[in-house]
Amino acid sequence: MKQYMKKNKVLLLLVLLTIIIIIIGIFIPAILPNKVNKEINLNIKNLVIQIKEKEQLSNTTPYITFIGNIISTLIIWSLGISIIGIPIIIFYYGLKSLYLTVEIILLLKNISQSNILFILIYSISSLIYLSILFILVYYACNYSIILIKSLFMKKEYKIKKITYNYFKILIITIILITVYSLIEIFVIPKLLRLVI
Repeated sequence: MKQYMKKNKVLLLLVLLTIIIIIIGIFIPAILPNKVNKEINLNIKNLVIQIKEKEQLSNTTPYITFIGNIISTLIIWSLGISIIGIPIIIFYYGLKSLYLTVEIILLLKNISQSNILFILIYSISSLIYLSILFILVYYACNYSIILIKSLFMKKEYKIKKITYNYFKILIITIILITVYSLIEIFVIPKLLRLVI
C-alpha cells in the first residue's frame, strides 16, 4: 500500500490534504468564541428535539437533498473533464472535509446534548459521504491531469479507454450517492431516534 501511494502522487496528496484538514478541523472549535459555542449547543439541542419529534432534519425536502447530492456529483465529474477544474475540485473537497470534521468535533464537544451512539451514527453517515467524495475527487483530478499532459506535454494516452473508464466512475458514483442519499433521508433519522 505504501509503495502504491508513493507511485500515485495524486492519491498521496489527497490523503495528506485530508489529514491536514482533519487536524485543522479538530482545533477550530477550540478557538470559537463562547457566544458561538452557546449557539452551537442550542442548535444541537434543537437537532435532537427534531429527531425525537420526527421532524425533518433540515429546511430542505428529501427530494431537494437527493437532487443536490446528484448535482454536486455531476459538477465535480464535469470539472474533471476541464483542464482548469483541479483547483475548484480540491477547494470544494477541502471545504466539505473541513465542515464535516468540525461538525463531528462540535457534536463530541457537546455530547451532553445527545450521547456517544447518536454521534457515532451521525458521524458514520458523514464519513460515508466523504469517502464517496474522495473517490470521485481522486478520479476527477487524475483525468484532468491526463488531459493536461496530453494537450500540453504531448504525452500519448489511450484517451478513449480512459474516458470510458472515467464515465464508468460517474455511473458508480451516482449509484453510491443515490444509496447514500436514501440512507441519509430514510434510515439515519430512524436509527438516531432509537439511540436518543
